[in-house]
Amino acid sequence: MKRIRTASIATLGCKLNQSESDRMMRELSSAGVVIVPFGQPADLCLINSCTVTHIGDRKSRQLIRQATRANPGAFVAVTGCYAELEPEAVSAIEEVAAVLGNAGKDRLIESLREYWLELGTERRNDNVGAGGPATQHPSRTRAFVKIQEGCDNHCSYCIVPRARGHQRSLSTEEILDEIRRLVAAGCQEAVLTGVNITAYGRDQGASTARESARGIGLVRLLERILSDTEISRVRLSSLQPEDWNPRFHELWTTGRLCRHLHLSLQSGSDAVLRRMRRRYNTGQYARIVEEARRELPGVAITTDVITGFPGESEAEHLETESFLHSIGFAGLHVFKYSPRAGTDAAAMADQVDPRVKQERSDLLIALAGEMSRQFRVQLAGSVLSALWEEPLPSTRARSLGIDARGGRIWWSGISDNYVRVYAAGPASLQGTVSGARIGPVVGDGVVGTMVRSKA
Repeated sequence: MKRIRTASIATLGCKLNQSESDRMMRELSSAGVVIVPFGQPADLCLINSCTVTHIGDRKSRQLIRQATRANPGAFVAVTGCYAELEPEAVSAIEEVAAVLGNAGKDRLIESLREYWLELGTERRNDNVGAGGPATQHPSRTRAFVKIQEGCDNHCSYCIVPRARGHQRSLSTEEILDEIRRLVAAGCQEAVLTGVNITAYGRDQGASTARESARGIGLVRLLERILSDTEISRVRLSSLQPEDWNPRFHELWTTGRLCRHLHLSLQSGSDAVLRRMRRRYNTGQYARIVEEARRELPGVAITTDVITGFPGESEAEHLETESFLHSIGFAGLHVFKYSPRAGTDAAAMADQVDPRVKQERSDLLIALAGEMSRQFRVQLAGSVLSALWEEPLPSTRARSLGIDARGGRIWWSGISDNYVRVYAAGPASLQGTVSGARIGPVVGDGVVGTMVRSKA
């Protein structure tokens, strides 16, 4: 029987994976296992893998091998979507001792003990893990909170429904308890995450089919979070346009729901959206953005785009480029289409040449950088509410052109509308929220000046 006293976890992929890794850290810590940074010697190395693209598969394999090189003799376990869809391929990697899939995350301790592992020290120190992950890790100022799992949309390109299964929601009370625990640990911001969070509550029933399809479950969950917890800020992860609910605007007026709308797009061509089996068109999307900006000045609109989808013509690519220009996103994630076996899109004719995909990707990435900079430039002179996360390392300050000499401590924070802010402040700033008057754009963010009152 192998005793596990220390463990490290490496996470790939989405915010949902990160949330699940945080939970696994808590469970291991509560069992008496000391969590150490990935790459340091550990008895257990756990890789939480991703398979949304071939790149995710490759990075998962690389992390597995990295773990074994750094920890000869460690027990290496792999969970996550790559382990779920390709268990034989993962098992074939010589160093892997256990393939847990996604189900293994929900019963981690039980799963590990099935491999004859003894967790913790011979004599358990009851203080270890008593405070959850904060016992072994400084509490984060922001945390991902899983509210939902799975997806029933079955877009033609997406493998996630096979890896994650049907959509299902956590109970409201379970979510509220998690957020209260985070508040007690000093967390200031909860990022609600899942595969399709606008489907929250749909599997739990609704009074009408129309209510079920309009994101009402998420609205009601937010109302409970804002009324029944003391979390300072709540941020939403990716939202689906077809489930947009105008009542989100009412919740924003509380000042605690972050002015950040990550509204999934994928393409600016209606013809491509139909082939993707997305459930909205560009006109509907543009109306949601217009409404959000009218109701909430300063809101950051961010999105994801897939370029090089099967059959994407030059005209359709230009439609996407034009639509992105017309919206003027604050941030944009660009992905080259990656065929996934078992999806309808992988079998479509007219697969786009890889060189063309790369050219279009490069163009959209350049456009993304330009739009992000324009959004930050127009914030100059305004005061944003920033959550201060960590001191800025001197090397990073120099790379940004910030003069960190003279004994001043420069801090890195995130504004409610998702702008990285750098400002000089007192040593006790970490984990606090305060106002910063926005100045020039630098690197990936802006330079700010502290103001006395909270914005």
